[in-house]
Amino acid sequence: MRHVIAHLQKEKYFSYIYLCAFLLSLHYAFVLYINSSFLEQFLGTQTIAFLFIGSALINIVILLNITTLLRRFGNWRLMLSFLVLEMIGMLGMSLSTNAASASISFLLFGSMASILLFNLDIFLETEIKTETHTGGIRGIFLTMCNLAFVLSPFVVGHLIGENNYMSVYTLSFIFLLLLLPIVMSKFKGFKDPDYSPMHVGNALSHFKGNGNLFHIYVTNFLLHFFYAVMIIYTPIYLHQYIGFSWGTIGEMFSIMLIPFILFQIPGGEISDHFGEKGILILGLIVMAISTLFLSFVGQNVVAWTILLFFTRCGASLVEIMTETYFFKHVKGKNSNIIGFFRTASPLSFVITPIVATLFLLVFPMQYLYLLVGIMLLLGIQFAYNIKDTI
Repeated sequence: MRHVIAHLQKEKYFSYIYLCAFLLSLHYAFVLYINSSFLEQFLGTQTIAFLFIGSALINIVILLNITTLLRRFGNWRLMLSFLVLEMIGMLGMSLSTNAASASISFLLFGSMASILLFNLDIFLETEIKTETHTGGIRGIFLTMCNLAFVLSPFVVGHLIGENNYMSVYTLSFIFLLLLLPIVMSKFKGFKDPDYSPMHVGNALSHFKGNGNLFHIYVTNFLLHFFYAVMIIYTPIYLHQYIGFSWGTIGEMFSIMLIPFILFQIPGGEISDHFGEKGILILGLIVMAISTLFLSFVGQNVVAWTILLFFTRCGASLVEIMTETYFFKHVKGKNSNIIGFFRTASPLSFVITPIVATLFLLVFPMQYLYLLVGIMLLLGIQFAYNIKDTI
């Protein structure tokens, strides 16, 4: 930990990246678990699923062509442009009063979700000169992101009251306003690396030809499949089906997310000395078993909170291990490879609604967790197949 703190003191540039990660995550965290419920006021569940799919597809198209954009505009200008689009979309969400305005605004801001994180990846990876401390640095980066997610549900749960969504979206917009001048001033002099002129087909071939990257990508996708189910369906299930108030849900979610603060920095540090594979497999096992049990909880608030907490104990370990393992194999100039890796999140928002919609035609919503748990158990084989970095 001492060398990471010393690194931060020496390189203020990294501190600005972490501050941006925190503000960007606050923006996302405040609306993440209410988007589906807000849209449900105007649209049916199936239509909401198509909106998530639409925004994710736009996200994927941009990420798969990101190197072309970077070589033309540079990472700083690109991030500013996407940030302004995100702000317009979020302002639209705060003012939406009908299905059309809500849908268009959601598609706009939802399409930027993984792009702005990717921009921060480029800033961060370009400045990391050695992979010796990647786990520790990535641990701090993810902890700053996840600190926002721990703080936000409790606030949102009580702020939203009786469906007072506008106040939440307005506050989320304010976080973007705070982020804008930091990006404008602190990264203006960023020197873009010589981005590898790799096309989509090359990036795909690179992952298919490298077994380690392929297996870590699949593991990362399964993690985001889990997240997508939790983001889209869990708030609806807990509020509409179980009957928990938003205040109760907010308190549960804040407790649920604490493991991301507790485990990711030490997890990253440990991986720098002992490798990622063992911790990755452990995280998947904990995640899978606790998710399986969610199907049988019923209306017990304490049981839900405990099990959700354990799902995130596993998820926090899987997240830091997949991030650390991947970024030990790439540099900032490998923008298309990083962009392809980041498609795991939006791709999960394409696949998850389709799979869930078909599943829910046959089974009650509570058994969706059973499906996710089984998928995570099957996914352990991909983590087992990677070659450890130590």
